[in-house]
Amino acid sequence: LGPKFTEIDLLLIALEHDPKDLRSRKKLVDALAWELEYAVHEVPSGVLYGNRSATIDECQELLNDLSTFKKHRDIAGMQDHYSELVEECDFHFTEYASYLKKKGSFASYEDYLRTKE
Repeated sequence: LGPKFTEIDLLLIALEHDPKDLRSRKKLVDALAWELEYAVHEVPSGVLYGNRSATIDECQELLNDLSTFKKHRDIAGMQDHYSELVEECDFHFTEYASYLKKKGSFASYEDYLRTKE
């Protein structure tokens, strides 16, 4: 059947061919935003990576994805878009990894977050 490409993969390929394609870049920003929103939609239960809880290494991958998202958002001239999502993801991707490193000290991620208030 050959390789399967996601919408994000195809948009990145389109931008490799035409970096000035603003329509594709804006679609990429929206698609990446959806992925980021999905990763944090179960907070305070935890951060998701795919259909399961993220690991410490996957939290770093999510932070890298967030960086990619911000780069494309800024290139698209959308700096004012998704600012709350960026803050939420930056906080939770970092803090969830910290929580996982100290997991035995807390009953849950929600319990861990209470110490951050």
